[in-house]
Amino acid sequence: MQSRMPYNQYQLSEIVKSLQENHISPLKFTYFAGGASRFMAVNSHPKYGIPQIETRLLRNKIINVFQDMAKPSTLNVLDIGCGDGRKAKEVLSCLTQWSIVKYLPIDISAGMLTNAIRTVRGNDQLGSIEIQDIESDFEEIDEIKSNQIRKHKKYQNSLLLFLGNILGNVQSPEKVLNGVIKLMDPGDHMLVGIDLWNQDKIQEIRQQYEFREMFDLVFTTLEYLGAKQGDGEFDVLVDQDDHEVKIMFKFNRVWEYTLPFQIHYRTITAHFEKGDSVQLASSYRFSKRKLAEIMRNIHLPDSQTYEDDAGTFLLINFIK
Repeated sequence: MQSRMPYNQYQLSEIVKSLQENHISPLKFTYFAGGASRFMAVNSHPKYGIPQIETRLLRNKIINVFQDMAKPSTLNVLDIGCGDGRKAKEVLSCLTQWSIVKYLPIDISAGMLTNAIRTVRGNDQLGSIEIQDIESDFEEIDEIKSNQIRKHKKYQNSLLLFLGNILGNVQSPEKVLNGVIKLMDPGDHMLVGIDLWNQDKIQEIRQQYEFREMFDLVFTTLEYLGAKQGDGEFDVLVDQDDHEVKIMFKFNRVWEYTLPFQIHYRTITAHFEKGDSVQLASSYRFSKRKLAEIMRNIHLPDSQTYEDDAGTFLLINFIK
């Protein structure tokens, strides 16, 4: 992986402060630079079956969503946290049969935006689609940022994609969802992909995160900051009470250094002794009760849900 630091001063400050105060490496910075290609390796790995489940559900249900939108002849598709664009490609391949579409991938990582555009452009049917990428942190959408992004809409109708259980990977799901809703105008639809909690599949859930390519991905930020995987060991924890999966890294070779392993940025220092752990990733899986609570609090008047046959994944179609 390239060694050049991919983070600006504000991002570095946020990363080191989070490591110092909470021993948490913010997941959103994992996808920068070399992390973007590592994400693609994870997304196509047979152990990580979540994207395949979601893609099948999208393929089967996108026509229902399009019909609910009254089959508009022109459409903006905003892909929030676009990843490598594979899921958007499925959606766009369907929608462009009936509509003229402008595709707007949104991500904090320029590398992920590049991958998404390459994926969409690589489809013969989508080679000439209009694309405008937006490099932005969707976890921090306020009125000013929402107005800036909404200016890039070209058509009256919009479909927002918020897929891949992104809502389960952020610290404050309701805050982030309320921010994303600011991008919607009356009549817009938003598809949100949700991993569901299943008490009977604990070991299966663990295995979806416990493989080398996943560990390489979530270690990306610490690697750019100077740590090495040989400095410690990975562990995958499944919290059955909180319905949360965490990937941890425990330092166990710090004794080889003359000082504890330290990360500095300006006046902020995060240091780790032997035995200290860092949370590299956290993924919350929603119960239907928790989802109902969130939906009551976000003040959107209408929604529809589509669930896979195994009850492991849910698509929610929010309508403003």
